[in-house]
Amino acid sequence: MKKKLIIFILCLFFTAANYSCRLLGLCEPEKLSFARINFLGTQLKTQGYYYGDSIFSEGEYSVKVVLLYKNGIFLNNYPIKLSKFFFEPQLPIVSSEVLNNRQYHWGIFKIDNQKLTLEYWNPSFDGCPKVVKEEADILNDTTFVIKGKNKIYRFRASLVKPDSTNNFIK
Repeated sequence: MKKKLIIFILCLFFTAANYSCRLLGLCEPEKLSFARINFLGTQLKTQGYYYGDSIFSEGEYSVKVVLLYKNGIFLNNYPIKLSKFFFEPQLPIVSSEVLNNRQYHWGIFKIDNQKLTLEYWNPSFDGCPKVVKEEADILNDTTFVIKGKNKIYRFRASLVKPDSTNNFIK
């Protein structure tokens, strides 16, 4: 019983420490390094989503998905269960309320020739999201590869996508 209490107290302490800086107003999320600009090019398609390799998380396989929008915003780490990915042609929609209030789902992108630059927020231990910058080579209008990680993303058309309106990028 004593051991369980100590474990519970430690878990509570680490959870509180994880969010305390932001909740107390002691830190601010990092700023993105470039401004959002509308994407007017044809280097990559935007009428659907890009999916990466499958990953095993929380007891099941899922696919990491990236959605690019014409307004220069992108949605990162959009979760799709592998079973849905193979059997449903359209992107399952997650509640806008959930997405709009989680900063680490959102970012901006720009394309220069055949180079894609993605900037987005990642959760951090202190509760203040940190900016991550990734660059990718565009192989064609349906495929890009994240440099350094060799993660390949392929396009899948979808008639529906979540709205890109969020509380973090204007």
